[in-house]
Amino acid sequence: MVLWWTTLIAIFGSMGTILLSIVMLAHIGDETDPRAIFWFFVAAAATGVLYFAIKADNSTAMRSVSWRPTITAPVVQSAYWIVYHGTPTWNNASGAMREGFVPGKDGTYGIAVYTAFDFDLARSYASGVGYVFKLFIDQNTPIANYSQIPGETVEAKREHCLRNGWGLVYEEQFKMFLCFGYIGVPVAIPGLNRVEVLDLQGKPVHI
Repeated sequence: MVLWWTTLIAIFGSMGTILLSIVMLAHIGDETDPRAIFWFFVAAAATGVLYFAIKADNSTAMRSVSWRPTITAPVVQSAYWIVYHGTPTWNNASGAMREGFVPGKDGTYGIAVYTAFDFDLARSYASGVGYVFKLFIDQNTPIANYSQIPGETVEAKREHCLRNGWGLVYEEQFKMFLCFGYIGVPVAIPGLNRVEVLDLQGKPVHI
């Protein structure tokens, strides 16, 4: 990204050269001073460089958010990613259907809602007695690649996503989506079209 101090230098440099040009023009009356013209074009060039640098930086950030994982869902249906989320109790399952998914605090990547493309992986979090959610997520939803998120620690990456509104993050090692959030606060999963509840054999359950 463009460093903040580089941006300030470019801004003040442009302002200074423009003011210098104005002062010089004010003192020469009707005559054209080549130095004034020179500094005016220097200011214009500096402003142009600053504009395109910031524009390129913003484009890079948007590309990182719009990145798409090169994976195939276990079940291909229409234009949706199909992912799964396991929970060990009926209360958790019914609560999620009523109020939304609440982030867990004990996950590998911090406070987030974890959904896996692998049904068996999600089922392992149901502790052998719970339920598995089947989530349908629109494939046109912008996705950030976890490995490309700035930050040296799990918490730093999480905070970066929350600050920038990066709601859906793909983690490649375990092939899962992360939706970062806060303890006790339900998360709005981006692109979520619908949710089904399954038993541990993958059969639909009505709540």
